[in-house]
Amino acid sequence: MVHKIGEIEGLQRKAFYLEVISSFAAKLLGANSSDDIAWLVAKHAVGKLGYVDCIVYLLDEKKSRLYQRAAHGPKNPVAFDIENPIVIKMGKGIVGSVAKTGVGEIVGDTSLDARYIIDDENRASEITIPILAKNEVIGIIDSEHPDKNFFSQDDFEVLTTIASMTSAKLGQVKIQEELQMHKRLLEDKVKAKTQQLQRTILELRKSNREILDRDKEKEILLREIHHRVKNNLQILTSLMNLQASVSNNDVVKGMLKECQRRILSMAAIHEQLYMGGNMAEIEVRSYIVQITDSILHSFGASERVNLIINVGVSSFDIATSIPLGLMVNELVVNALKHGFKDVAGELSISVNCEGDSVVLIVRDNGLGFDTSAKKSGSLGMELIKILTEQLEGEVTFDSGESGTTCRLAFPAKQFC
Repeated sequence: MVHKIGEIEGLQRKAFYLEVISSFAAKLLGANSSDDIAWLVAKHAVGKLGYVDCIVYLLDEKKSRLYQRAAHGPKNPVAFDIENPIVIKMGKGIVGSVAKTGVGEIVGDTSLDARYIIDDENRASEITIPILAKNEVIGIIDSEHPDKNFFSQDDFEVLTTIASMTSAKLGQVKIQEELQMHKRLLEDKVKAKTQQLQRTILELRKSNREILDRDKEKEILLREIHHRVKNNLQILTSLMNLQASVSNNDVVKGMLKECQRRILSMAAIHEQLYMGGNMAEIEVRSYIVQITDSILHSFGASERVNLIINVGVSSFDIATSIPLGLMVNELVVNALKHGFKDVAGELSISVNCEGDSVVLIVRDNGLGFDTSAKKSGSLGMELIKILTEQLEGEVTFDSGESGTTCRLAFPAKQFC
């Protein structure tokens, strides 16, 4: 009968242990830090077992000292405080010895064990269970009791189970804490990089504004230069016009007029540059129209000469525009002087691409002339030859009863 009662009590005790472990496991799921876990062990595991005292130690990162992290009993007077927490070196006392060996112990009579260290008060028996992770001690569950031989093998087993569960949760929380730490580090790095990028963007915006301001200043200055050049060229033509008006020599007058027209064709370029939106390129069609209108007006031929302009190239740079403009000036003047002298007619000018070359064709239906004589004759023809060489091109003339055609071809892949 006594044996049966003992069996029943044993079964009841095991059922109680299972209930404590089950309750502890449920609460352990919600733990988010090592301190949370330590206090759950003290209050909701060991405390539920009915022990009067319990301390949970965790090993430091250097694995040399054990720190009291949670308590149940006299060491825990209120809430989650530990009264006079102590630190135990690895190998010192019963707790330190178990931490060093990794093997749990039950001490039935502490008065007989020289390792025993009194914490808050002297107690007769002690049970010390290591918390192991990968066979290495990471903490200790330690409980004392005023009675000798209080702790049994059942207590040893249940605390070992609790320690194992604690170890698993501590490992999980450690991984979570490391992930959170890495996350914070990454967030800090992203934040720092973002701030650096924002500073860089602000600096770039400031630099861009400064560059734009400088470019604007340069553009204004360049426009002013072109404006002054154009004005000076016009003053020069006015002086020539004044000189021609007081001269009685028709040859001199004619030469001054020709020089005027050439200068005005160059002035037209500078006028376009300071009037237009692009300071690097000349719009071809409007440039040719400006030159030809000026020449026709100068000869009084605006009404009797039908001008046809066909331009397939949008723009030239200034280095190409000046010799080309002078070329157009000479060819149109030549047509008016020789082809349409006091007669009506048609004059066509075309500028188009043929492959990688630009081809200028000036054609009139007026009186022809001896091209061989012209090639070696006037200043105008000599100037055409010089301008052709400057453009690295080739020029040909075809003149007869049906009029004269001049064809200039020069390499200009960048404009085609």
